[in-house]
Amino acid sequence: MPFGPDKGKSLEMKYGCRCEDKAIESQVLERRKELKKLREKERLFEVFDQNSLINSDLREAVFGTYHPTNRARKGGK
Repeated sequence: MPFGPDKGKSLEMKYGCRCEDKAIESQVLERRKELKKLREKERLFEVFDQNSLINSDLREAVFGTYHPTNRARKGGK
């Protein structure tokens, strides 16, 4: 090393890449693609939610929260 706390010591430096590094790189790049697709999908849902004409109560409606108002509608649940 020409300077620093290890000045004058000899170090073995490796240049190039190792196979393990290439495998990790491909995993990271694949995960990055997946996250990018997920972010794009989430962004589309956000835009839809902001510009939707659907009533907010209807957007959150599910069968589990349905409360029938009379006897005839109890069969629907």
